[in-house]
Amino acid sequence: MSLYLFAVLGPDAPPPPRGSRLRHVPCGGLLAVVRATERVPAPRPAALRRHAEVVRKLWDAAPAVVPARFGSVLPDEAALMRELQPRLAELRAALKLVRGRAQMTLRVFDAGGKRPAAAQAGEPASGREFLAARAAWWRGADVPGLPALLEAVRPLHAAERIERHETPPLAASVYHLVDRARVAEYRRAVSRRRGRMRLRVSGPWPPYAFAPGGGA
Repeated sequence: MSLYLFAVLGPDAPPPPRGSRLRHVPCGGLLAVVRATERVPAPRPAALRRHAEVVRKLWDAAPAVVPARFGSVLPDEAALMRELQPRLAELRAALKLVRGRAQMTLRVFDAGGKRPAAAQAGEPASGREFLAARAAWWRGADVPGLPALLEAVRPLHAAERIERHETPPLAASVYHLVDRARVAEYRRAVSRRRGRMRLRVSGPWPPYAFAPGGGA
């Protein structure tokens, strides 16, 4: 019977609820949350929802959770140890970063700007200027109102990730790591500074975007 890995928790996490199929496997002072499984699940909506529900319950109960990628299946505890041992330092750092915090997500639509021509073509147009234009695009500098909004909420988050999208109408996804107690304050700040931007705010979520390497 294989093991399905849902997340890695800090050592102070509460035990799984009585009657749960989940169990904790200690590893280097951390706790891997696993459940026995017979196969790797297919990425169907129902399976994705079940994974998200388990991670959400873990996050609701524990002060720090690093979610695992969907479909993380190991053949046994020995394989689980081999997977996690080399990554203990980065997992500890991630748990420290996300402790007591939630992920907030901004979906920003209709950029109103375009990727720099040099970046689109992939040609080294003019060295330093090309790199500067490319970096500015990735930061969302071309999205009207976004730089000012990001600056306004900077005091309210501990970490930020920006993901750009080249297929309209979605221009960017912005992920912020916010103290759970300040989520309402964060929402108010976004509402005050969004102006005419088309965006959707969601969260609080478990910190999927801040798991090292895309997941535990």
